[in-house]
Amino acid sequence: MSVRRCVLTLALLLPGLLFAQEIEEVGNEPTPGGSAGIERHGKHVFIAEMDMGLRIVDITDKENPETVSTLALGGLCNDVTVDLGEEVAYVAAGYDGIWVVDISDYANPFVITNYDTDGHSDGLAIDLEMNLLFNCDRESSFDIIDVTVPAEPVEYFTYELLWGRCRDVRLREGRAYVVWDFAGLQIWDYESEVEPVELAFLDLPDITYDLDLDEQYAYIAGWYEGMHIVDVSQPSEPVLVSSTDVPGNVRGIIRHAEDSKVVLVSETAGLHVFDISTPTSPVLAGSHDTPGSAKSLACGLVYAYVVDGSHFRIYDLGATIEDPDAGFVFGHVYDAVTAEGIPGARVYLTHVERFTDGEGYYEIEGMMPGTYWVHVSAEGYLPHAQGGIEIVEGNNEIDFQLVPIDGGEDGMYLDLEPWAEPVVVPPGGGSIQFTITLETEDIEPGVYDGWSYVIAPGGTLVPQVLVSRQLEPFATYTWTVQLYVPAWAPAGNYIYVAKIGSFPEDVLAIDTFEFTKLEQAVATGREENWSERGWEDWAESAGAVLGTYAGPRKLAISVTPNPFNALALVRLDLPEPGALRVVVYDVSGRTVAVLADGAPAGNRARFVFDGNGLASGIYFVHATTADGTSRAKKLLLLR
Repeated sequence: MSVRRCVLTLALLLPGLLFAQEIEEVGNEPTPGGSAGIERHGKHVFIAEMDMGLRIVDITDKENPETVSTLALGGLCNDVTVDLGEEVAYVAAGYDGIWVVDISDYANPFVITNYDTDGHSDGLAIDLEMNLLFNCDRESSFDIIDVTVPAEPVEYFTYELLWGRCRDVRLREGRAYVVWDFAGLQIWDYESEVEPVELAFLDLPDITYDLDLDEQYAYIAGWYEGMHIVDVSQPSEPVLVSSTDVPGNVRGIIRHAEDSKVVLVSETAGLHVFDISTPTSPVLAGSHDTPGSAKSLACGLVYAYVVDGSHFRIYDLGATIEDPDAGFVFGHVYDAVTAEGIPGARVYLTHVERFTDGEGYYEIEGMMPGTYWVHVSAEGYLPHAQGGIEIVEGNNEIDFQLVPIDGGEDGMYLDLEPWAEPVVVPPGGGSIQFTITLETEDIEPGVYDGWSYVIAPGGTLVPQVLVSRQLEPFATYTWTVQLYVPAWAPAGNYIYVAKIGSFPEDVLAIDTFEFTKLEQAVATGREENWSERGWEDWAESAGAVLGTYAGPRKLAISVTPNPFNALALVRLDLPEPGALRVVVYDVSGRTVAVLADGAPAGNRARFVFDGNGLASGIYFVHATTADGTSRAKKLLLLR
């Protein structure tokens, strides 16, 4: 049992005696301007100081956080939100409106412009995809501002409410959730084609200051009555499910990455952690009286970052939270030539997207263990696509390198152009046709490799072709490729990857495109496997080496669908051909099916597991290769 587990056990046996020890301050940094708002990105926090402006703090060393820079701004700065892609921070500054700040260099931020909101700007949120900034104007209105051009904000929508003061806003799936301190919770659909539509307004018996969201609930900070939990699973009909008394005046609240916890701060009673496993009856898990007047916070897996007026403080949440049982993924995106971090790079790990901070650092909390595919991109760089990324419980450090497009004297440019977009494959399978164009600059004449593969849902690689040919400098090569996707390919989003260089590690040019398979169907009998034609035309048979992609370097298993209710397709990628044994067990270890027993297999093998006649529950498919390498995958059978 870990030390933290022991502390948690004792706390349950001796309630109320150990709370002071559970949460511990580990470091702080003075904020003489009166810190009021905070947003965290990677190893930096951005702090709005009421009487000073913007402060950027490096939190790499939790015991010794260090101010990187400060920028004096007018007004009463209450909140801050950051767009790392555009390298811009927006600071809510009371009667001075919103300051737009360039943060391309964290050590030297500077003002781009000031936007007058006509009232008292108090809370901010930003939709990065739609380039919309949401502003809570305490004395005036709720505003939506178009910041497609950060230097020229344009008002898109405004709403005034006479009997309430707009305090804060959070966004989720095209909806804005707004709290008004005398009125309650308001929900807007802002993806409407004409203008935002008000979906609901829920009166709350309190002065509300802050809120956070998950898929089902809104967690709202109440000045007098503590924490309110509202069921927003039906946005047009929000329902208050509980109100929990919290000492003092609650100003900030945030949903912790651990599903069952909420962390909040009270101006007069400090930091509190609540267990919300039962939303109708939250239970206090721990508290710590912060020295100052706590106003807002941000959270990681283990630490809470609190602004309390005179200081920025870092707290270890201790036994109030469980040790992480999900994957915490972090790392840097580097320039392959300069080895410097790339700010604003997009890291896309199978439907989870993050942007890197000013030093090229990213982190993703709470990812379920499993196999993922990644697509990393940044303006001015060739994108990087990779499958088979293994995420395990605990910490996963994964760095990526991107090749600059200019590529120096050895530049190559690869471009994939599908003939029809969007690229959609019907359930029965079909062909995708596209054109590949390769342009060379001042390269060394010689033989170069070209290879391709497909990254399937879940991260499995589908090998395609490997060819070689003589390339000349300052030349353009164009060829047409036809990719066949079989009927049995599972439904989902795929990514096709083509590379030129020296197989497999030295990539001089790369491009990708995405396509969608609508449904999984039985094989048509016309063409049972993936295939790709056209690269051999580019390779020119004279001197060309047409081969097969080398395949994975380790044993990998994927199952589709999972969960399943009758039949499941089990797919294995093997490092090398050889004998293979595949067995399915139940949770007691009893063998329920043998899919393969010593039969030789190539780099790929596929089996159908028939779950008919078996009870609902968890099963395991276990594969062992001739050299003793083994791997298991959990299956969930649902009736």
